[in-house]
Amino acid sequence: MKKNSKMNCTEIHDMLIFYADSSLPEGKGEEVKLHLAECRQCSNFHDFLKETLAHIEAEKNYRSDPFLFARIMAAVGREKASSVPLFSRLLPRLAAAAVIAVAVAGGTGLGKLYSGRPDLNLLMSGETELIDEIRQEPLESFLLTLNE
Repeated sequence: MKKNSKMNCTEIHDMLIFYADSSLPEGKGEEVKLHLAECRQCSNFHDFLKETLAHIEAEKNYRSDPFLFARIMAAVGREKASSVPLFSRLLPRLAAAAVIAVAVAGGTGLGKLYSGRPDLNLLMSGETELIDEIRQEPLESFLLTLNE
């Protein structure tokens, strides 16, 4: 590996992409060419870079099938629909409906239990009693007597 050229390997590596695209000025291109002839490591890296760029160009020209996704999803949908029984598809919906029904019935029952019967209002705190007093008297008189 001879290192007689004016440029070092780091500078060459920075310019190789431009050299591969033939976008370097002629003087710099000649320097890179001379270095590649002398330096086996940089020459190997240049060959690797050219191969990589060729693969990238080949991938750019790849034409995909625009209907592939639709065909796959249709096949998956047919497979799912045929393999899952009706009861298994309805079970999560029925369970959610049952949970909602129990929650509504429980809330209604608790509301009936604690409304209008002061002896059963065990959870009523001082703040709740203050709010109940606000409902019973006009707001202006409440605000006037609050500071007293």
